Amino acid sequence: MDLRKQSVMFLSRSTQHGGTENVILEICQILKPYVKKIVVVSADGFEIEKLDSLEIKHYSIYDIEVKSPLIIYNNISYIIEIVKKEHINIIHAHHRMAVFYSQIVRKLYGVHLIVSAHGVFNDKKLLTYILYRNCNIIA
Repeated sequence: MDLRKQSVMFLSRSTQHGGTENVILEICQILKPYVKKIVVVSADGFEIEKLDSLEIKHYSIYDIEVKSPLIIYNNISYIIEIVKKEHINIIHAHHRMAVFYSQIVRKLYGVHLIVSAHGVFNDKKLLTYILYRNCNIIA
């Protein structure tokens, strides 16, 4: 895979700035010189100024932890719109629900999926197993 031809989307929850957001920012800084494009998609709370300084676009979605069917539909629709507009071919998901959304987009558009598991899950083990099955996982 030629990295210079890849457009990468980072998908995260980010209702507040924390460790996951720091990891995403660090990966963006390291990866930026080697890929065609990077975009970050998350709920409010991400430090947009840092992304702006790296010339990385940020798209805001509803909190992916919200399980309302309308919110899920709106988020999936918007993520698909971003994938098409930005010609995304790799999604790097950083939350169990981000993996849920990414799996749907992956099935529809054939994007590659990378998942970062930032913690150990003690609940919803069957759901977690199903979502993370057949994924490239970074622990």
